[in-house]
Amino acid sequence: MPRFPSLAAALLALSALALPATAATVRYGFAVETTSGPLAGQTFNGSFEFDGAASVSGPGGETLYELTAFSFDFDGTTFGLADLEYGDAVFDGATFAGLDAAGPGFAFLPAIGGLPAAFIYDFGDTRVGDGDVTYRQAVPEPTTGALLAAAVLGWATARRRRA
Repeated sequence: MPRFPSLAAALLALSALALPATAATVRYGFAVETTSGPLAGQTFNGSFEFDGAASVSGPGGETLYELTAFSFDFDGTTFGLADLEYGDAVFDGATFAGLDAAGPGFAFLPAIGGLPAAFIYDFGDTRVGDGDVTYRQAVPEPTTGALLAAAVLGWATARRRRA
């Protein structure tokens, strides 16, 4: 039995080495509830990603992370990252403040200076309005290495109980 703990440790070490190094991708989902204009009362959903290891300081001392992915289904159109004029995830200290992003006819404003995060749209004529935005951080799925490590630990525990 003294050889088993070394075998388990070796398997765990090998599983960790087999995983490729990845960027610190952070994913969020969001919902826009329009509160004024012709789309009032409707909800539109989207998501975005950014590299949590690559930030810059904003003009007001906030921390900005450039978006690496963006998808937003709004009023019958799906907008992607290439549709944005600019797009950053904004943090005020360690607190997520929202998106600072603009696309063709819409913009997301972060919660800065005591104001809540907001959404505005202006497609000309009478198609102008705003809305509230709620964000939710996506929980990452376990990696293959973590699943393998859990399986090895479960197997080791079961084997010890039988012995």
